[in-house]
Amino acid sequence: TSDQAGTATGTTAGWVLYIDTVGILHFAVNDGVDAYIINGTTPIPEREMHNVVATYDESDASNCKIYLDGYDDTASKTGTLASIGDCSNALVFSIGAESDGGVPYDGFIAGAAVWDNIVLTAANALTIATVPLTEPAGSPTAWWTFYDLAASSTVDDEATAANSLDLTLVGGTTTNFGTHSRVTKAVLTANLLGFDQLTDTYNIGGWTAGDAASQIKKDKQIKKLGNTSLRVGNTDGTQAFARATVTTIAGVEYHFRGWFRAPVTPSGAAQLVDVDTTAALGITVTQAGTTTGGTWYEIEFDFEAADTSTTIDLGSGSATNAEYGYWDSVQLYKNYVDTGGFESNLAGSDWAKTGLPTVDDADTDEDTGTLSYSVNSDDPVTKYVSQDVTVVVGIDYTFTGRVKCGTVDSAVVVLSGAQATTTTLDNGADTTNYVTVRNRFTAATTTLTIKIYGDGAEAFFDNFSVSKINERRYDFNSLVTMPTIQFMLQFTDGNAKTNQIYYPTAKITLGEIGFTNQDFVVHEINVIPLDSFTYIVET
Repeated sequence: TSDQAGTATGTTAGWVLYIDTVGILHFAVNDGVDAYIINGTTPIPEREMHNVVATYDESDASNCKIYLDGYDDTASKTGTLASIGDCSNALVFSIGAESDGGVPYDGFIAGAAVWDNIVLTAANALTIATVPLTEPAGSPTAWWTFYDLAASSTVDDEATAANSLDLTLVGGTTTNFGTHSRVTKAVLTANLLGFDQLTDTYNIGGWTAGDAASQIKKDKQIKKLGNTSLRVGNTDGTQAFARATVTTIAGVEYHFRGWFRAPVTPSGAAQLVDVDTTAALGITVTQAGTTTGGTWYEIEFDFEAADTSTTIDLGSGSATNAEYGYWDSVQLYKNYVDTGGFESNLAGSDWAKTGLPTVDDADTDEDTGTLSYSVNSDDPVTKYVSQDVTVVVGIDYTFTGRVKCGTVDSAVVVLSGAQATTTTLDNGADTTNYVTVRNRFTAATTTLTIKIYGDGAEAFFDNFSVSKINERRYDFNSLVTMPTIQFMLQFTDGNAKTNQIYYPTAKITLGEIGFTNQDFVVHEINVIPLDSFTYIVET
């Protein structure tokens, strides 16, 4: 951080965006006599990247704001807006220091833009924060991406307005992120959301506010996994939610998994998750009346996609004004179990009866959704409900199910076939709550047989899934070696940009996880200055 004290109240006309000694943002405008300062609220810790937008409207103080990560962070305003006169000047525009080179900033800047005669809206600020790698909203007068090479003495203006407001390096040297083995993290996962479900450093992933009264932002103080969570709250005392849309396949089963931290005043009537609530196959998940405020809960359920576009809403879990719920590690997987949510009866699914167990295939004592299955087998060896699931030999899978006993310890799940060693899963005799049973296995054959039964008494089953291996996190600090030689080949591309191929190449070691599973994707990798690169996998 840098100390910018004194500049805002000086005698030089101009404007400045700065961060003070405790990490709070300020935006000051000065006409040489009077100053008007917009003060932020949130102290930004060192070693974190955040998106910042400052807006100034000389005719309307309500439009003078500081946005942090897409949301209004304005705490106060100092001075009188009407007192500010002509601020034009002949000083140098500077990023990283004052115009005269004073008060230098020591840190990282991942792009900057300036809009002339345009006051960005709250919606613009949120778009800029959530889609940071495209040209910012509102057609900026100048836009610097800082993709230029470390050896460059200029920083190109990339705005479509083509004003050619290039920056010139003044003193010192610039350094690309990565030249000195500074590295980031990556996620290798079968997650189908296609964006950062962990809400990481630069943005809030693919989530947007569900309505005008919903407020979402990343939070680094309250989190379950990783270093960031997604905070969801309201401003009008109604249910708030964050929304994302994911591409799906109609008729295919999917498994949702995530962690939710209940608000101070949990509402059993408030939704936790809505999946296509207007669609025929939509599902709504609410929290139990016994939910404890400020406690993390793992949320899992299964649903069948109604079409090729599925909307997922993550709720705050509260109808109390200015209360917040928190989400972390939200994931969506393809589920290879047919009717894994048990929302269709036996005749409409791949579940089948062997022998004559007592079965209610439309039981309303469900975990989520509207239905579950109850099974009572007098003879579990010959009387049960089962399904064969097709898998791929050698691939790692995770089985997950939700199980509840009826009156006694009776709920049993047996996995065999692709599960080389027949495995029996028991929910621990819980007759009040559904309990998660989980098992990881490497497919030994192409068929996994799932058998469910009540061992001499009624048992309830809901939300079964078989998904390819769950998420793995890799810390690039230990798994990637960055090159120390600057480059061995330099060329100019069709856009007249200079490119360098580094040697030796960065090598990624992924251990036991391979790329034979076509559902896997690698994302969240930043190797700068390269903004595109090819993965070479050694098998």
